[in-house]
Amino acid sequence: MMNLFLLVVSAVILASVRGRCRFPPDKLSAKIEKYNKACLLKGFNTDIEGCVRVEADSNKLRWNEKRKCAELEKYLIKCDHSCNGGWGEYGEWSECSAECDGGTQTRTKECNNPAPQHGGADCEGEGEETRDCNTHSCPVDGGWSEYGEWSECSAECDGGTQTRTKECNNPAPQHGGADCEGEGEETRDCNTHSCPVDGGWSEYGEWSECSAECDGGTQTRTKECNNPAPQHGGADCEGEGEETRNCNTHSCPVDGGWSEYGEWSECSAECDGGTQTRTKECNNPAPQHGGADCEGEGEETRDCNTHSCEEFTLVDSNGDPVGEGVEGLLLFNGGTVCDDSFSYNSATAICRQLGYSDVSIWSSGQQWSIQSNYSINIADVRCNGDLWSSCTYATSNNCGHYEDVFLICGQVEDGWSEWSEWDSSCEQCGGNQTRSRECEGHWYQCTDGSKVETKDCPPCRTLTEKFGTEDHENIAAFGTASQKDSAYKGFADRAIDGNTNGDFAGKSVTHTKSSGSDVFWKLHFSTPQYIEHVVVWGRTDCCRARIDGAKFLIDHVEMGELQSGEMTDDKIEFDVGGFGKEIMIKGPRKYLSLAEVQVFGVRSEFRDIAEDAEQSGTERTGESVVQHWTFEEERLLNSFVLNYPDTATARDVDGTKVFVGGVKIGQVEFQDGKNSYVFGGLEGRHSRFTIEEPASESQFSDFEIYGE
Repeated sequence: MMNLFLLVVSAVILASVRGRCRFPPDKLSAKIEKYNKACLLKGFNTDIEGCVRVEADSNKLRWNEKRKCAELEKYLIKCDHSCNGGWGEYGEWSECSAECDGGTQTRTKECNNPAPQHGGADCEGEGEETRDCNTHSCPVDGGWSEYGEWSECSAECDGGTQTRTKECNNPAPQHGGADCEGEGEETRDCNTHSCPVDGGWSEYGEWSECSAECDGGTQTRTKECNNPAPQHGGADCEGEGEETRNCNTHSCPVDGGWSEYGEWSECSAECDGGTQTRTKECNNPAPQHGGADCEGEGEETRDCNTHSCEEFTLVDSNGDPVGEGVEGLLLFNGGTVCDDSFSYNSATAICRQLGYSDVSIWSSGQQWSIQSNYSINIADVRCNGDLWSSCTYATSNNCGHYEDVFLICGQVEDGWSEWSEWDSSCEQCGGNQTRSRECEGHWYQCTDGSKVETKDCPPCRTLTEKFGTEDHENIAAFGTASQKDSAYKGFADRAIDGNTNGDFAGKSVTHTKSSGSDVFWKLHFSTPQYIEHVVVWGRTDCCRARIDGAKFLIDHVEMGELQSGEMTDDKIEFDVGGFGKEIMIKGPRKYLSLAEVQVFGVRSEFRDIAEDAEQSGTERTGESVVQHWTFEEERLLNSFVLNYPDTATARDVDGTKVFVGGVKIGQVEFQDGKNSYVFGGLEGRHSRFTIEEPASESQFSDFEIYGE
């Protein structure tokens, strides 16, 4: 306790002593300088804190100098002089290191009050001080999150919209921070393809004329699947487009018809001329329902036995008449005439003896040997002088078959039936058609003409020849339109909507763009179509020149170039006159805009039936390969497409020929960039086709055949 008291007293005394400095501040530094040089540097033992005397043997102080140094030291102690360093005042605080959320400031002080000297110690502690500043929270500006998933499209086709949103939570705004800039919702078009349009029936048309005036006929009326017509893959109309009803069901009047004539009656006289009659009945059919009776008479009369009762008859060697047997020569009962030297004179003599004035048919030879089966034999007819009165015969028995004679006296009636109708072969072109008749009498009544008659059908035309003469309609709407992209809602199918006004504001103009030169508009048909010509309509509101230099292509083959300056009445036409599946307009720059594309031709809805064909044979020579294909039955063919791989060259392709039904329908001519070659087939039905390639191995990849 005492020690603590003494320490406190000493401190007070020291403070009081040091508190009475006799030197003013402007002179204190000079005194300190004097003390350093005159005392310390000459080896004075100092009592001032931190000061160190200098060992200097050659500069030892005299007594009087020591006294003066001690005196000066006493006053300096009162002025708190020390050789140790002393801190100066702190400087200004530095700028805060952060404007918010807490930063720091620093300020410093120098060890220069005084600076340490003559061995004095540095200032104790740190010369820098730090404090917190701006500890309030910073404002946090809002930031957008990533977009979410697109919403479901508002429409399944014909164009709808989708939206997606993002949240202002990455981060959310805080402490007065700004909201996110821009909109939190994005919209895009979707399902811009045309909706399938199912076909709908029109109203029925008028009933057709009745197919019969009586006994029941039929009438038909039809309706069209055009209200609307199916489009864009829509279903055809259900049910049938034709309706049938009965008409004129009352019985027809039946006019009477004659039956066949009956047999001739017996001749009324044996010679010098008599008559025979035969009758027919009005029962084939009998008249009914007010029908007319048969016209004409039901009885027919003819002369008979007109030969003279005084006629000379053939006699045998005994002079006995044999005329009755000679009637067998008429072959209604059969007969044979044998004569070693039978001639036309012999035949004439026999016919005249039978009362006929001429010979209708006679012939000799073994072909008539069948007649020898009958019993009448007249051998060696001999006629002298007048053929009417001087003929005899002998009964020699030397008749051989080569001497047989076929003989008919008088006029022979035609035994052929009426010709049948021509068959239906000519309902298709090419080939021939036939008709036939039957021999309804004796065989010798049917020796004039043939049983079957044939004539050629009209020749087939190629489909190009056929379609080139037909009326052509705009078939563009039956294809599918597409383009590089659809800018400003200028969709591709606006070019086939039938609107040619060319005004973008009227929503009738396409618009597509691309960063490169590959911008295009395309129309694709599912099956080859006959295309007579194509009309391209340009815009009328502005930007017409965007089509300048665009290429017009059919199946990747350039057919022409579009130039707005060459348009007439806002349109330009391209002649085609052939088959194709795809039309493309390819622009030379990044924009392409069209008002309308009209494709005039003949619409085809056939399907590809290539898979129904079977290869029936292959023939190879050193320079060609020929492949034959067949269908099980004849098919109606429309067009043929031959496809090649991308690697095919002119050497692989040039000169390949396609034959349908034995008729050449086309020959391939190589065109750079083209892989498919379309040929119009033939009218009519066919069951076989052939592909002939001028190469040792087949080069095409596959083929398509459109028909039914």
